[in-house]
Amino acid sequence: MWTAIVAAFAAVIGFLGVVVGALVTGFVTLRQTELASQREREAQQIAREQARKDAHDAFQQENIPALQEAAEDLRQVVVRDVGRKLAAADEGKPVTYVSPLGLVDEGWLQAHARVEKLAARIFDPDLKALIGEFLDATIPVFSTLNEDQALEAIDAVRTWGREINARVGVLLPDLF
Repeated sequence: MWTAIVAAFAAVIGFLGVVVGALVTGFVTLRQTELASQREREAQQIAREQARKDAHDAFQQENIPALQEAAEDLRQVVVRDVGRKLAAADEGKPVTYVSPLGLVDEGWLQAHARVEKLAARIFDPDLKALIGEFLDATIPVFSTLNEDQALEAIDAVRTWGREINARVGVLLPDLF
């Protein structure tokens, strides 16, 4: 009789062991699945962030040098205009430093618009501020009253151009 009770008890314990084992195995499997899913979500998030950063960097890699080139083109237009006026003054020809009727050189308008357009694509607030100062510095060149004012305006344009180039020199290495 005791053997029957021990056998019954062993059977119950065995059955409970199977149930507990199944529950533990199920829990462990569920936890492994959850962890794998979490790791997969994290990996996808990291991949999305990297793709976003790569797209951001590629966009800036394209636009920052284009902006720098456009700013240089605008600077050359401004310097060329003042140079033309100074050469005329050296030759003794009458020079009008103020653009008649507020008109400005067509090349300046196009170069100015190109710089503004490219500046809108730049994410760096410091570079945007420098571009704004640079653009503002180009305006007085066409409204100066004399040679001294024209030379001061050119100096300001050159100074802001150097500041832009310095900022670009800081930004570009991080993008590559």
